[in-house]
Amino acid sequence: MNPMLKQFIAVCSLISILVAQSPERKNMAIYNFSGLGVSPIEAQVISDRLRSEISKFDTYSIIERGLMEQILEEQVLQLSGLCDDASCLVEVGQILAVHYMVGGSVSKIGNLFTIEARIIDVESGKVVNSVVEDYNGPIENLLVQTTKIVAAKLSGNSTNGSSLVLTGNCDIFIQSNPPGGTIYINDRPMGDVTPYRLEGLQAGDYKIKVRKGNLIGEAITSLERNDRKDLTVNLAEEQFILRIYTEPEGAEVSINQGRFMKTPYDYIVTDTTLNYQIQLRKDLYFDFNETVHFSDNAMLRLSYELVRCGRIEIPYQKDVKVYLNDKPIAQLHHVDVIGSAFTQDKRWIIDQLEITDYQLRVEKVYHQTYEQDVSLSSRRPVHKIKYNLSLMNANVTFKSEVEGSGLLSGIKDRGFRLNPGQITNIMVPYGNYTLSAHASGYLPFKKELTLFNQDSDPVTINFQRPDKQLALKRSLLFPGMGQIYSQQLRKGILLGVLTSVGVGWLINSISQYGTELDTYNELSDNYAGAITIEAMDRYRSQLNTSQDQLTSYRNQFLAATSLALVSYSWSIFDITVLYPYE
Repeated sequence: MNPMLKQFIAVCSLISILVAQSPERKNMAIYNFSGLGVSPIEAQVISDRLRSEISKFDTYSIIERGLMEQILEEQVLQLSGLCDDASCLVEVGQILAVHYMVGGSVSKIGNLFTIEARIIDVESGKVVNSVVEDYNGPIENLLVQTTKIVAAKLSGNSTNGSSLVLTGNCDIFIQSNPPGGTIYINDRPMGDVTPYRLEGLQAGDYKIKVRKGNLIGEAITSLERNDRKDLTVNLAEEQFILRIYTEPEGAEVSINQGRFMKTPYDYIVTDTTLNYQIQLRKDLYFDFNETVHFSDNAMLRLSYELVRCGRIEIPYQKDVKVYLNDKPIAQLHHVDVIGSAFTQDKRWIIDQLEITDYQLRVEKVYHQTYEQDVSLSSRRPVHKIKYNLSLMNANVTFKSEVEGSGLLSGIKDRGFRLNPGQITNIMVPYGNYTLSAHASGYLPFKKELTLFNQDSDPVTINFQRPDKQLALKRSLLFPGMGQIYSQQLRKGILLGVLTSVGVGWLINSISQYGTELDTYNELSDNYAGAITIEAMDRYRSQLNTSQDQLTSYRNQFLAATSLALVSYSWSIFDITVLYPYE
């Protein structure tokens, strides 16, 4: 069938039903209840039973479930989907063209069932009636009896069990396990203790409750005309429930500093005389704390609307001070340091901030201050700050009476020229530096500088001429050292190399000569002991060769000694006679 035709038929059917109904009764649709602790099928069955029970009253005209499903199917909606909030129920009611919508939930904690139902005016979106009914016992009685109570209260026909007339023709024998419990009929104390036969009841539905100390039990029964029944109520330790809702859902809740759970949350109470501390927290919402007293009800329902908050995240650095609106963050609540320095993800977390504008300031000694305006909003409640603190600059002044060059080494290397009698200015970041300066014909200048002021004291570079006596002493110690000290590097290195070569050559020739002399003496002994002409000729030849080697090593010794003496003498002569700085 054509979808448009199907929708037209459904709407026409609904209109025909509404026209046929009494104009004095407004039409109502009942959406399937959601289930918490009960199966979806059980929640649907209870919804259907409630629809049937409300229809028994003449207060409203109830739309059948099948017709609802047909119309909603054409609108790509499913009756089985969750629709707990008022806006959703209003939307469904507008599609169905009804005056009122009924929605709610069925929940179970232990043996305690709770039916929560409310009527929504589709036109205004307001709740015109709401009912919360608790029942402790089997689900069958919940389906048969508790739905009747809820339907009656929603329809405005509930008497709340206040009319108990003992002039009827029915009676019921009530026992309890254990015995000795006080009997309540429709929540009214009868003043009788089990076992007890209650006579004179009228036909109808009754909620039987028996209480003994902290033990309690309930049962629901129906009496017909002239009915006589026996009823046994099993008693168990009474449980009370603290039910907590939040908007939005999914907040973490803790009772008396226990484990954090997610809302909506049901907490079983064993002692109603105590105070219960409630802690609520949810990311990007303000924490909430409250202490409540339970009361005598079987269930205490608390609903909290959480307030939006913001958060600022700032990279963590040692020796850095952070201010928010001129107040150190160390003095603020809800400030944590998370992350690891090894992952470069360590940061301050400033949480629980109001949604407003802030002025952020970051300070560090010897660094330029970082400032930023931060605006937290509902659309952007989290701001991750990135900052870079630059070192402050120091102005360094240098002065020299001779021409040269300088190098300032440290956090940042800076080279510069020195002009006689003139001032040289350079800018470098704060820090510790090493100053090295050079000028032709002068000893190197070196100095450690600590620059942590914007305007440091002027640095005067006093170059010193090499001292002749000191140079001579160094050359006497080793040729070339006096020249190197006197800034005659090439000459000093040459003299040092020549001397080193001469000394090395001398040592080697002495060593070789000694080794060869041992060989010559051994050959001489062999020659003197030879007994054949052939052996004597062989040893004579070897002796001649060894003699030539000894002569060679003797000549090398003389040459090496001469080289070392000449180098040594020239070094002394150069310092004594040719010194350039006199």
